[in-house]
Amino acid sequence: MVNVPEPGGGHEIDVIAGDPRPVRTDTVLGSSFGIGGQNAVLLLTAA
Repeated sequence: MVNVPEPGGGHEIDVIAGDPRPVRTDTVLGSSFGIGGQNAVLLLTAA
């Protein structure tokens, strides 16, 4: 996380800081929000 070298305890959030974690997924969602209401969403799934 930005500006948080060591996350504090006492929470149930799965924080991924530093290095990325490998994950296998069959579905991804990407959203983009632009100026003036030009928005788009892309959903990709494995065949």
